[in-house]
Amino acid sequence: MLTNRIAQFAIVSCLVILAACNRLSQATDSQQGRQVANTAGSSAPQVSNSPATPEPSAPPPPPAATPTSEGDMAGIAMEPPSGGGNSVIKISDQPISRGMVIVEDAVVSQPAWIVVYSTKANGQPDQPIGHAALVAGDNKNVMVELDAAKTTDVLYAQIHLDKGRIGVFEYPGPDEPMMVGVQMIASTFKVMNTGPTADKPPVQTGRVPAIIVANQPIKDGKLVIPEVISNGECWLVIHRQNGDGSMGSMVGFAKVEDGTNKNVVVPVDTSQTSTIMYAMLHENNSKLNVPQFPGVDVPVMANGQMIAPTFEITTGGVADVVISLGNKPETTSTLVNGNNMSLYVSLQDTPGRSNCDEDCLKTWRPFLATGRLIAGNGVDGKKLGVILLPNGSRQVTYLGAPLYLFTGDQKPGDVNGQGLDGTWYLVTP
Repeated sequence: MLTNRIAQFAIVSCLVILAACNRLSQATDSQQGRQVANTAGSSAPQVSNSPATPEPSAPPPPPAATPTSEGDMAGIAMEPPSGGGNSVIKISDQPISRGMVIVEDAVVSQPAWIVVYSTKANGQPDQPIGHAALVAGDNKNVMVELDAAKTTDVLYAQIHLDKGRIGVFEYPGPDEPMMVGVQMIASTFKVMNTGPTADKPPVQTGRVPAIIVANQPIKDGKLVIPEVISNGECWLVIHRQNGDGSMGSMVGFAKVEDGTNKNVVVPVDTSQTSTIMYAMLHENNSKLNVPQFPGVDVPVMANGQMIAPTFEITTGGVADVVISLGNKPETTSTLVNGNNMSLYVSLQDTPGRSNCDEDCLKTWRPFLATGRLIAGNGVDGKKLGVILLPNGSRQVTYLGAPLYLFTGDQKPGDVNGQGLDGTWYLVTP
């Protein structure tokens, strides 16, 4: 059916990976840096300190530019473009909570940095005061730790390339600002002041906030958190995990009262859940019916740390998906989902990326995984993966090729999309 087609994806993937490894092997190892992880709750990546070339105490700001404010990719890594391409950044006015700000969305085509600058009186960027690593793809709710002593009322967030040693911020140096033509990818935002007021005095109960979680399936679109201890009225927010292991967007929430809350039921959007989930406490500063995050409803901290334990969506949950081999006497076995519906790939896609546009999606539905990928009989689980779509959904891949369901297949075993338009083909392992 499509053995040769899938082989092409594998060959391209191997060539790209070999090329990337070759470039990394040529990098100098005369400087020493520390590896960082772009995971929720981790400290900000460390700046390289080379004894041969001392780093200036205040790196120069980027040239003045008009900011643009509109606004994981897991799987096979593609050759990155030299410019910013379709990169975007979105960050809202917000308070600085426990020395951190949150970038709502940052889309990049290659490893990069989000860098926050203080600003001068005329509004131009002054000096970098914090940074966090970005992975290729869509980065949601990126937390950036700042130098609190250098913050200003207006801050400037900008995307920098990660052209030097991956995971080590080197600016001044190779990690220069990312450009789209002559335009930098940046946005300014205001620092909002929050704190105790006459109608909101500080809570002084001496109680230490905590969340007790348990592994569980999703039942009737709900999760149950066994126990939440809160100082005042707060939000219990469930966050998904991104494909790169970092904390992702909010998928459900429930209000909790001051004190101990037992067996808190949280409705969740099952189309956005993941195998690993985060339970997190947020302050309720907005007093609205929905948490304002990013925004004034900042994370609750205990002993200087966010309260965000993880738990697993277990077998039997609606989030799990199964990929197996479908058998038809007159054909070769091809990949099917748990309902024995045929899975397809498109020759218009590239390894690790879906190019199915809005019109295409009316006919071809991405095969999504909101939980675990389970390899059925005859399927090599190592060849399965996911990519993150722009809306945050996780599309299943085989050897890096995104998988789809055909709306023209009405019953299990149908293969009506095979060879359609010379583009769509069944998947033969």
